[in-house]
Amino acid sequence: MMPQSSLLVLFIFFSTSQALCSDNNGGMYMPNNTYKLNLITLAQILFANATEVHSATGMAGIGPDKVYGAVLCRGDSDGSDCHKRLTKALDEAINSEAGYSNSLQSNRNVTYYYDQYQAQISFSDQDFISSFSNVPGCTMNTNLNSMTATVVKPFEDLVTKLLRALADAVVSRAEKYAVGKAWFEETGQTVYGLTQCIQDVPYEHCAACLDGIISDRQSKIASGQMGVVILGLWCTLRYETETQFFTDTKMLSLNAVTRSKTHIFQWNNSVLVSVGGFLLVLSISCMAFHIWIRTQQQREKTVFKLRQLYLAIQIAINLWRMGGTNPEFSLYDFSQINEATNNFSIDNQLGQGGFGPVYKGRLSNGLKIAVKRLETSSLQGLMEFQNEIQLIAKLQHNNLVKLLGCCTRGDREKMLVYEYMENKSLDYFIFDIAKGARLNWSKRLHIINGIAQGLATLERWKVR
Repeated sequence: MMPQSSLLVLFIFFSTSQALCSDNNGGMYMPNNTYKLNLITLAQILFANATEVHSATGMAGIGPDKVYGAVLCRGDSDGSDCHKRLTKALDEAINSEAGYSNSLQSNRNVTYYYDQYQAQISFSDQDFISSFSNVPGCTMNTNLNSMTATVVKPFEDLVTKLLRALADAVVSRAEKYAVGKAWFEETGQTVYGLTQCIQDVPYEHCAACLDGIISDRQSKIASGQMGVVILGLWCTLRYETETQFFTDTKMLSLNAVTRSKTHIFQWNNSVLVSVGGFLLVLSISCMAFHIWIRTQQQREKTVFKLRQLYLAIQIAINLWRMGGTNPEFSLYDFSQINEATNNFSIDNQLGQGGFGPVYKGRLSNGLKIAVKRLETSSLQGLMEFQNEIQLIAKLQHNNLVKLLGCCTRGDREKMLVYEYMENKSLDYFIFDIAKGARLNWSKRLHIINGIAQGLATLERWKVR
């Protein structure tokens, strides 16, 4: 039995439902609770995203019920097939009868490689997303035949060359997926290969992940194996001899690249001039491409972080819509807030915060409110929005300004709705000589005690 904090590695197939290469042949026991609700909600959002780009990552919940997830479909699958495989994998993971044999302890972590390695799901209460670790993983012989001893070395060299060429192609493509073939002259056979990373992985981590499994390949399998798959959380590879296991017809041909390089070196005096000019252009192009890659990597990191925050916000809002934990928290329509603030009139603006303007308003029922309107380009404001709506599920206190609810419009418009404080903030009185005179030491001690209680409440319920 694996420790509960580690991930299970299970391989399930449509035809036999046989668990292979596994540290535990049981399923995933999970009673109905907040963690399971967070997992299912996260899975539905990730599956929907994966139908468009074949992979997705994210997280849901807070504290001990927080769930981290990553899903991947092979790059040649279409959207409907991808969603179907991921859904069936999750269903088997949660509802597997084998999981109830472990009913005395709840398994919260699972990784499934599903339907002949065409789809995989990974969920855990441990943060494996930020570490980019490729474990748990597994190496499988998909073809039990092997090359004869006399051709093992050239065969292994060819496979390594093919996989490295595909890895180079993966890190230069947005979809982070590549397939190809190579001709093995000694036996007259074609070797087909595939490499893939989850799209959310930055380019440098994808390259390092593929380089790691390619370098470790020969230490994990017997030499000369004609078919192998190496599976991991963030990157995978596979090669087969004489079996095209993917549907793509557009693929990299290693032999074509090799032949073209051979012809280039059949030089004469006129060719040398052409090659020199080509190399100059190539050098300039490489420099420009390097600058572009660095810019894209920074942009992808920012977009990835924004995507995670937007996903966490949407999950929190979905949970409230499904029943929520705080009946006093409201989701306002944009039209309500627009009317309450007189179309966000400048006369209603109370001030400018670090992430956007703050407006006062009055709802149709007469309730006075203060509205923080998030600027679409403010990452700091988005993080504050995420933190406050997650905390409000459990947190309300007399000594804290009451968060009444929130309002969203589309993917970019986010607002927080607070109770309006008629008497303004404490510094309005303390730093004014005339108004400060009203606060004797008895009142000041009462204020200090209230502040301390509010801070203690925040400390008790802060997100770990």
